[in-house]
Amino acid sequence: MILVYSVLIHLKTQTKYKINCFFTIGNSLIFFIINFSLWYTLYKTNYISYEKFKNTIQHVFLINILNQLISGDFENIIGNKIINGDIVYSLIQPYNTFFLLLSEHLAYLLFRFIFFTLPFSFFIFYLFDFNIDYKNLYFFLLSLIFSFTIMISIETIVGLLTIKISQIFGLSLLKNTLVSILAGLTIPLSYYPTLLRKIFSFLPFYHALNTPLNLINPNLSKLHLLTSLGIQIVWAISLIMVSYFFWSYLVRKININGG
Repeated sequence: MILVYSVLIHLKTQTKYKINCFFTIGNSLIFFIINFSLWYTLYKTNYISYEKFKNTIQHVFLINILNQLISGDFENIIGNKIINGDIVYSLIQPYNTFFLLLSEHLAYLLFRFIFFTLPFSFFIFYLFDFNIDYKNLYFFLLSLIFSFTIMISIETIVGLLTIKISQIFGLSLLKNTLVSILAGLTIPLSYYPTLLRKIFSFLPFYHALNTPLNLINPNLSKLHLLTSLGIQIVWAISLIMVSYFFWSYLVRKININGG
């Protein structure tokens, strides 16, 4: 209940900063326009066929919409509070510090979902005829929970590294770059060499963003569905344990800059 109340407070704060809202929506929109322009240019110059262009655009848009749903740079919230010392005030409060920080993150994701992801998704689904197996929707929603768990755990670990490195911008940029490359946010993994594709398919970045989409693929076999979901669950549990260890160990050794 406290988590829900805290999310609502942070959501109200988000909507007050109208300029920040505008830039948040604008940045995401520009990213999608650049992606579309890139692949449309390749199609018009005959580098790829129309069918390949359509499938690629659909995949890129869907995986980026999914990324908008589950990832919001939670590491920046943790890292900035460690750097400026605000984490100390959070730690002495009678509530769970992690969930207080998580509520701020969830408010941002909810804000972005309402004002950008949802309307943009309607627009994309209106433009394209997506081949989706709605019979596996329950598996998709279950996978979405594990995807969120994986990304939150990764971002928590990255944010806590600020304790040792004392800066967050570079760490956040590195994380976003790795997610973009290893999960195929801009260039789908189907364009990668076979060896790289096999290696990346075992990494948590792949399973955070590709597994949910694979589960609603009508051509997916039951064996592949269960295998993909199983690997994703293993990654989610493993990363929860690692992030919990980082949180428990490193928070005790916080060294606030200048204090």
